[in-house]
Amino acid sequence: MRGSNAKPRFKGFQPIRSGITAPLCQPASVHTVGSELEHVWETGVSKTYENFLRSDGKILIPVETRMLLAPIAAAFQNVNADLFLVGGSVRDAALGRVSKDFDLTTSLRPHEIRRVVEPHADAVWEGTGEQFGTVSFTYCGEQVEITTFRADSYDGVTRKPTVEYGDNVVDDLSRRDLTMNAIAVSMRDGTVVDPFNGLADLREGVLRTPQTPEVSFSDDPLRMMRCSRFAAQLGFRLHPDALKAMRDMCGRIDNISVERVQGELDRILESSHPSAGFRMLRTSGILQHIVPELPASSDNNMLMRAVADVQFETLPTRKNVVLAALFIDGKVSPNVVNHRLKTLRFPSDVGKTVSILVKSFEQFGRMSEKNWDARQVRKFCFESGSSLDGVRALNTASLERKVSHAKFMKTFNELSKAENLGSISAELSGTEVMNILQTGPGRHIGDANKFLLDHYFVHGRVGKRIVGKRLKEWWERERVKS
Repeated sequence: MRGSNAKPRFKGFQPIRSGITAPLCQPASVHTVGSELEHVWETGVSKTYENFLRSDGKILIPVETRMLLAPIAAAFQNVNADLFLVGGSVRDAALGRVSKDFDLTTSLRPHEIRRVVEPHADAVWEGTGEQFGTVSFTYCGEQVEITTFRADSYDGVTRKPTVEYGDNVVDDLSRRDLTMNAIAVSMRDGTVVDPFNGLADLREGVLRTPQTPEVSFSDDPLRMMRCSRFAAQLGFRLHPDALKAMRDMCGRIDNISVERVQGELDRILESSHPSAGFRMLRTSGILQHIVPELPASSDNNMLMRAVADVQFETLPTRKNVVLAALFIDGKVSPNVVNHRLKTLRFPSDVGKTVSILVKSFEQFGRMSEKNWDARQVRKFCFESGSSLDGVRALNTASLERKVSHAKFMKTFNELSKAENLGSISAELSGTEVMNILQTGPGRHIGDANKFLLDHYFVHGRVGKRIVGKRLKEWWERERVKS
C-alpha cells in the first residue's frame, strides 16, 4: 500500500488515552503511549533472516511503523479491542525492510472500527470496503486499512466471497495467500502469532500456502501469480506441493479479470529478478493461458535472464525490454506482440514500443557483421528511434549476436563522436524544402524528406548548403521523370 499524497491535517493535542496527550496527526513517540509498550517495541530493524525474531518471540517492527501507529494502537486498547499488524508490514519487518503497507486486523466490526479511528484520522474513506469488513483511512498522510477478522467462504466459481466475520486472528490468518504473509503482531504487547510457521518459511526462502494449495488457489486463482511475483521480488522458491497445484489448476487463471492479471505482470516486471517470475509462470503452465502465442514447450528464456541483469536508467525502459525478450524467446511476431499487450490492458505506448523492439531485434538478426557500415548503422538507429537503447540491450544479451553486435558497436561508437545517433532527422525542415524547391505542400515533400534521409544515411550531415544543392539536383531529375 502506498502512502497518500494528501498532507496531514494537524488537529492539535487531544487525549488518546487516559492521562496522555499527543498530536493526533503526527506520529507519536512510543514513550508517549505508556511504559507497558516501551519494553515491547525495541528500537532497530533486523538485517538478516537469522536475527529478525527475538528470543522472547517478538519481531523487530521498524521504529517508524511503531511511532506512526502507536496512537491508533492506544485507541484500540482504550476500548479493550485486539489489534494486530499483519501482511506485508510484518513480512518486510522480518526481512529487515521498512514497509509502507499498513494493514491491520481486529476483533471489532466495521462500524466499531470507524467509531474508534474517526477522531484520529485525517479522513475516513467512503466506499464499498466496509461491506467486506475493511475500513480505510488516511493518518499522518499515510493510507491505513483495518479489517475485521474474517472467516469467508468461496463458491469455487466466482471470486466473490460470502463475507463472514471471524472471532479470532488464527482463522483470519488461514485465509492469507502465503504463510510468510500469515503472521500477525499484536499491537498491544508485540506478541507474534505465527500458526502456519511463516517465520520458518521466511528463513528458508520458501513460498507455501497456509491451507492446502488447492484450497488457497481455489479461493483466489490470482494467488498463483502472486507466488511468481514473490519469487521474482524475493528470490524465494516455491514449495513442491504448491507447484503441483499450480500445474493442475493453471486454467483457473482464465477466470481472473485482465486488469488483475496485468497488475501482477507489472509487479513481476518491476521486480529484481523478473526472469524468475516468468520462469515459474511458464513452468506451471499459467503463462500459456495469459499469452497463448508463446509455445508451451519452450523454456528458452536465456535472453530474458540476461536482459534482466542489465542495468537501465529508467524502469519503463527495463520493463519494455524484458517484455520484448519474453516475446523474442517465444519467436512471436511484432504484430502479434502489439495485439497481445493491448488485450492484456497494457498502455498503448508499451505495446507499440515492445513491438518495435521485437521488430528491430529481428532486423538486426538478418544483418551480417559485414554489413554494418556507416549507412546501415545510421539507418538502423533511425528505424529503432527512441527504442535504440533497448535494442542494444537485447543484442548485448544475445550470445548469438556477439560478433555482429561488436561490429555494429565499433561503427556506432565511431559515428557517435560527431553525430547524435539517438535523434536522427533530415537536415532540412519541410518549410526549408518548400522554399528550396519553390513549391507548396504535397506528396513530393514526403518524397523529398525520404531523399534527404537516404542522403544522410550514406553521407552523414554535410550542411544545409550542400544538401540543399543536392536536393535541387534530385528535384530536377524527378521532374524530368514525370
